[in-house]
Amino acid sequence: MATGSITFADGIVTSVHGQAAFDAALSGLIFADDSEKALLPYGIVVQNEGPFTVVAYCLQWVFDDGDGAPIIRERAHTQPFALDDGDKRGPLRFDGDMVLDPGSSCLITPADNYRLKPVSSEVSPSSASRPQVAQRELAELAEYNAKKPFSHVRLAAYVLSDGSCVEAHESHLRESLQASVDGMQDVLQAAYQQVFDGNVADFLASISAATTRATFNDRDREQYDVLYTMSQNLWLRFVKSNMEKTGYGPTMVGVRQRLYEHRPYIKAR
Repeated sequence: MATGSITFADGIVTSVHGQAAFDAALSGLIFADDSEKALLPYGIVVQNEGPFTVVAYCLQWVFDDGDGAPIIRERAHTQPFALDDGDKRGPLRFDGDMVLDPGSSCLITPADNYRLKPVSSEVSPSSASRPQVAQRELAELAEYNAKKPFSHVRLAAYVLSDGSCVEAHESHLRESLQASVDGMQDVLQAAYQQVFDGNVADFLASISAATTRATFNDRDREQYDVLYTMSQNLWLRFVKSNMEKTGYGPTMVGVRQRLYEHRPYIKAR
């Protein structure tokens, strides 16, 4: 394990348990339960000391007994709406989201993402359930450790607001984020363009039929396809729920707010 902080391109700095920078970053952080504290050895602090906004990042927990075949547990945190819309800021941002603006930092454990700086004025929606999630994660990590001992946690990749993806270790972040963007934007664009004749079921069917997959030829098409379908279904449910609750007009206002004029493309750098 590294003995000091790691600085990536663009001024992204990481530190892990046992390093002075990690302890300093957590100064003043209050945990609701001892199970959350028990996850700190698996935690990583990510600081954005550069000039660009980070809209997605992928962490990997490595379990390794030295046999050359480590087990890697991967988790990504993404906010597609923070991607730039051409030369404009992304369509939706909110105080307390997981985006790392310049000067901000967060602690990431297997249970959650804790904003460290700046301190959010909002309480994280996940705060109340953190102890229960932490306990489940500890049980799952014990199963991993029974197979191979925990070695380290690392920042595998991150994406900037302009869509640039920086990959330090092979990950699924780029295709995962692109699939989320494409599934979302295909549905929203179809909803905005389809004619509504008063029948919600027919309207939803026409959106589903008009939704097509954007081409993303890369190393893991299967991963993209699975996540695209998940994103597509999520946004079809969004349109359906809003149509049933508020009607066509208000739904289209929400659709338009979330629709990019210039669809982001996540590109390797």
